[in-house]
Amino acid sequence: MNKKAEATVSRSLMVWLSLMFILIPTLLGVRYISAIGISKHLEVGNADINLAIQRLFYSSDCLAFNDGFRTYPGIIDENKLSEDRISNCLSKKGLTMKLTINNQPYYNDKFLFISISNECPLKKSKVTCLTKEFPVIISNKNSVAKVDAIMQEQS
Repeated sequence: MNKKAEATVSRSLMVWLSLMFILIPTLLGVRYISAIGISKHLEVGNADINLAIQRLFYSSDCLAFNDGFRTYPGIIDENKLSEDRISNCLSKKGLTMKLTINNQPYYNDKFLFISISNECPLKKSKVTCLTKEFPVIISNKNSVAKVDAIMQEQS
């Protein structure tokens, strides 16, 4: 072999080795990132409970104030604040809730709430318990609404 051929072969070998050190990690990185996205399990956690709570405070069909033109989320209409209205808003089966505003409790199903609320501290129970506080306005006064929600596992 002549010297020109040896130089060309050694140059192409260097280029291929350089490409291998760049391409292999890049391809492995792309495969790793795509595998994470594909195999990642979507955990919704307390999504059902959170959606029900938000519907309670943000929907004009529930407790949110509506002046006929616009719904004001976070502002509770005192005329709508009743256990019947809360029961109608929370139509999810197995969901029970205690809403406390200005030290006044409102239940959507008081009997069910009391009967399963003692399962909340248990580690292996078939209920999901959640307590949240929301800033709300009632009659032009700032207040805090405390929500204790319990969702029974459906079998």
